[in-house]
Amino acid sequence: MSTTLYDKEALSLFAGKFVQQLEPGDLVSLEGDLGVGKTFFVSKCLEALGVKGAITSPTFTIVNIYETEQAVRLLHGDLYRLDDVHELENTGVV
Repeated sequence: MSTTLYDKEALSLFAGKFVQQLEPGDLVSLEGDLGVGKTFFVSKCLEALGVKGAITSPTFTIVNIYETEQAVRLLHGDLYRLDDVHELENTGVV
């Protein structure tokens, strides 16, 4: 799926609808330059899932893990800094 949105309000509305379509085990990949709104989108998805509190970019932690009210575990990762897929083992993801 490829979607183009032009403002934060549209992105917020899309995020709320988007998370309703997710099923257990789904993997979502967001691609784009720094500053285009990937973390903003993730924060709006998490808000729609009932997550409260700070939602930050995992630039330095590589992966942030959030538990939702629906007992859904959402992992938000910035994997561009990894040189090898085996480095994921050190993040606790696998």
